[in-house]
Amino acid sequence: MEKRSVLRFQGNGKELFGIYVINMVLTVLTLGIYAAWAKSKRLKYIYSNTEFANGRFRYHGEGIEIFKGFLKFLAVLVVIYLVYLVGVFLEDNTIIALGSIIWTLGFITVIPLAIHGGMKYRMSRTSWNGIHFGYRGDKKTLLKLYLKNVGLTIITLGIYFPWLQANLQKYIISHIRFGNIKVEWTGTGGELFKIHLKGILLTFITFGIYTFWYQKHLMNYHFGHVVAYQDETKLIMIPHFSAGEIFMVGVANYFTILFTLGLGYPWAVIRIIKMYLENLIVEGDFDPDIIRQTEEDYSDATGEGFLDAFDIGDGLF
Repeated sequence: MEKRSVLRFQGNGKELFGIYVINMVLTVLTLGIYAAWAKSKRLKYIYSNTEFANGRFRYHGEGIEIFKGFLKFLAVLVVIYLVYLVGVFLEDNTIIALGSIIWTLGFITVIPLAIHGGMKYRMSRTSWNGIHFGYRGDKKTLLKLYLKNVGLTIITLGIYFPWLQANLQKYIISHIRFGNIKVEWTGTGGELFKIHLKGILLTFITFGIYTFWYQKHLMNYHFGHVVAYQDETKLIMIPHFSAGEIFMVGVANYFTILFTLGLGYPWAVIRIIKMYLENLIVEGDFDPDIIRQTEEDYSDATGEGFLDAFDIGDGLF
């Protein structure tokens, strides 16, 4: 009989609230500079309280690494703006147009590059029982894949979006490693298209009521197509999210934040984390004793800084 391993979160709102308060105060006092250290501290707490198969995750990222990554992003942004501002100052339409083109192309291309760098950094800084994760994707390949799929999405007026989502997810997840364990995503754009089409239509017809079922189907589909291979052993993820729980968590968090004037945000975060983790089961003969360390260290957090600036990639955490 195959084993079943569950994910659990052992943290609580009170502890996370203390971290948020300190982070907020220091971030304000340092005019935002401490934000990188605040993120590192928050992630270390969340990861260290996440348990899987009697082991806990660890986040090894440091604030100084994230801060340096953000500074690199800022430098790129300044250069792009300078080209545009020089054109405005000189009243040169050619330079203004060049600056606009550089900004547009830069914005389009920076997202896949940020995802690539962010994944390499975040995975290398994540471990479970001393074994580090890794991301082996290729920057140029991801960039080409992204530009091709974004182009098709624009040409089809958004219809191709599910395929864009599926192709990127398949590439990114298939290049994640956990020691000698390989991860894959087996979903397709066609299946995602059906879920999106049904979800959008029924959400519109029901004046938004179907939103929770729409979210349930998307979450179950995305997580339900994650598989991993430990040598010859196949490990599959079994999600069992329900519309009712998504609704209850959403309502509870809304009123928690509303009636506490935002002070209840850490409790809302804990509620969401627990909903995600407690609805995921890993099925298969997972053997932690035969996992081998295979990934190299990677300390460049430039991608992480880009994702922070655009507020993507981090999601809940």
